[in-house]
Order: sequence, then C-alpha cells, then structure tokens
Amino acid sequence: MKILSHQDLATSTQLYQDIAEVLANDGIICFPSGGSYRLATRMLSEQAVVKFMQVKRRIRKAPVLIFVPHKNSLEQLVESIPAPAEALIQEFWPGPLTLKLSLHESLPRKLVRNLDKSGKVGIRIPEGEVAQNILQAFGEPLLISSANLANKGGSHSEAKIRKNFARWIDILVSAGDLSPQGCSTVVDATVSPLTIKRPGIIEEQQVFQVWNNQPNTLSAPTAVPA
Repeated sequence: MKILSHQDLATSTQLYQDIAEVLANDGIICFPSGGSYRLATRMLSEQAVVKFMQVKRRIRKAPVLIFVPHKNSLEQLVESIPAPAEALIQEFWPGPLTLKLSLHESLPRKLVRNLDKSGKVGIRIPEGEVAQNILQAFGEPLLISSANLANKGGSHSEAKIRKNFARWIDILVSAGDLSPQGCSTVVDATVSPLTIKRPGIIEEQQVFQVWNNQPNTLSAPTAVPA
C-alpha cells in the first residue's frame, strides 16, 4: 500500500495521474471525503467491482454509491434524469445530495447485477478538493463505499483502515483521523413524485424550495434506508 499525504498531492499534481493509473488497472484507493475515508474503484469494470465487494465483505442488498466527475457522466450511466432531478443537480452538485437513479440498459448486465440487482444506484458529484481532483484525473465514475467492513464502524480512523484494508488498498491518501460530518441527503428520482429517502446535510426545506414547495413534485422521507 502506497501512502500519500495531502501535502504530497498539493505539491505534485502528477500524483493524481498515478492514482488514475491505479484505478484504470482495477485497483482500489482510499481517500478522505465528507468527514470519513472512502474506498473507491473503477465502476465500469466488472472485475474491479467484484473484487471491491469481496474486500468490503459487502452484502448485495446494501445501497450502492457512485461518484461522477461531472454531470455529463450521467449520459452513459442512467436511463433518464427527470426534470425535478435536473433542478436538484443544478442547485446542489457538487455537494451532499445523492440521487437514486436507474442504470442504463446498455451497461453490461453482469456488471449491473454485481452492483445492485434492482439496477438502481445512488449518484453524486462530491465536494472536496481531493475527491474532485481524483475524479477529474480519472475521468470515469467511481464505485464508492465507506472505508469500513460491512456493518462495522471505523471509516473515520486511519489506524483501523490500515488494519482492515492494508493488503487490499493500492493507494491511501492520508489525512489522519477525521471528524465525522453529517450524511448526504438521498432523493429517490426513480419514482414520481420524487421522494426524500434520507434527510441529511441538505435540509428537506432546501430541497422543497427548489420547487417552490410544490407538494406534487417531491414527497416526504420514508423509513427506507439509502
């Protein structure tokens, strides 16, 4: 496992290209984003996805999160973007808004099944310089997960991450132990009206204000996790 610090990345932009090369070869990286460490791999590679799931000991029914470098990335990933979701993207991306969308039918079926049998995943453009620079250098969607084993904590602790994943992570961007932050707000854009599945950093009222509080456009949160 190669370890890079924030200072390393700040002084040598070439290191982002090194990270991109690791991802292009189906490697796994770990970096700080949104108050926790995230594991990431190439989303469009079935081999990378399968290895990622095994490393995480991840159960298939757990929700899937994908980071994209820019909105245009959605064209190759999802079937459609409803008008309400377009407005939310314009208002809140990059940022802590996760949109649940249906993957495009042109994607390999085996790949989709390994991600989520329903074909529905959470997608967002993240905040944060490191995350955005990695995505821009790689130029493809990344499959993302908290850097902890399934159903266990530890994604804020660099020591636990090294203990659990040192043999699997190709590059770790080190930032020491992190202070937990709030979670992203999850909006299900696969249903009509759109539904707030999980309240988060972006408050419900902020989401509704995008649509002038029109009740026929968005519905209230449900108890379904995302």
